Amino acid sequence: MRRTVGLVALLVVACSSDHPPFINDHINGGTHGTSHAGTSGEAPSDGAAGERAASSGGRTGAGGNSGRAGGNSGGAAGESEPDAADAGAGNSDLSAFNPWDVYIFGTVNLGVNNGGAAVALWSNPNYYVGGFSQRTDENLVHLLNGNLLYGASGVGRQGWAIFQFVPDLTYVAGSSARKYPEKPEANDIALTTEPCQSETRNFLTSPDGRLIYECEDKIWYEDGEPLWDHQEIGTNIIAFGYDGLVLLDANLTVMDLATGQRQTPDGFEQIASVNSLNAVRAVKGGFHVVVRTGTSGDGRELWSLSSHAVAKKLGVFPAPPNGVNRLGYPSRLSAWDELFESGSAPQSTQGPDDDLIVLRTIDGTSEIVYTTASQPSVRRNANGLFTGP
Repeated sequence: MRRTVGLVALLVVACSSDHPPFINDHINGGTHGTSHAGTSGEAPSDGAAGERAASSGGRTGAGGNSGRAGGNSGGAAGESEPDAADAGAGNSDLSAFNPWDVYIFGTVNLGVNNGGAAVALWSNPNYYVGGFSQRTDENLVHLLNGNLLYGASGVGRQGWAIFQFVPDLTYVAGSSARKYPEKPEANDIALTTEPCQSETRNFLTSPDGRLIYECEDKIWYEDGEPLWDHQEIGTNIIAFGYDGLVLLDANLTVMDLATGQRQTPDGFEQIASVNSLNAVRAVKGGFHVVVRTGTSGDGRELWSLSSHAVAKKLGVFPAPPNGVNRLGYPSRLSAWDELFESGSAPQSTQGPDDDLIVLRTIDGTSEIVYTTASQPSVRRNANGLFTGP
């Protein structure tokens, strides 16, 4: 029998500030509330991060093998603010995942039938970690406390479940490639998602260390307690921010999970629905959102959306660089308000289009920072970009 929970009951049991962790810290080297980047201060605040867009100096624009790496600062969990010091070259360490940065979820050619899924930092696609189920949903990859969580179906149970990734292999360009494991998910940790019976449909993480998930009954839960009834209320959660703020798919409404208070954006009249949403990122006090504009569909604007749903335009991203004939979806926004988008460009010779990653910032940067034409170790999947919440 389907569990029916009314809106009032759902909101009464919204979780307190004490949330036992679902996952084991240290698996990928990250710990909650610990930053290895050496930064200090508060997390990015509403309306502020747009001023910290990193410059494009040092990027090759070809293979993406230089520029700001930052992959050695995983596990920040929202306790530190990214600043100019983080924009320098890093060592691309993947023992922990930095929620501020953007990663490629792609494949490697190791002669396996399961796709050889692997993860690399956007700036260093020749250094990667691997070991994912062949049934991994690349659109459901999230970061929590320096760890990578992913959704996969039919692995050791019926339906679909959430797993904490544990690396099986690490590869650096120039070293001998190891064989991709036959059962890479065997050492990954299946998370407990009570009361889901047959499957976990969806999940989201927050930058302050929370995890919520949607069961087959279309109710969202945290630690087994109901939070939001997608089916009964008719709107769904699409982003999870600080202090229990969520973004809903109805007119980009901001809601406080603890109280159920919902506010429709003010000052956002031209954005009628979530269909205009290109990317979203949580900041202290709200969200930063990128919306699509223009008749060509390539226009992008950066807006802040406060906890009181007050919208403010922060800037306009420049046009895509020459040679890009298609931009994909979804896009990802780094903590420095850098917009990363998948794309393609025709090869100079006959063959399939080259896969690209395009980087744009509101300070005027517009460049290709990754292309399969340079034959990187990790080839990006169709929607294979992810970052922190």
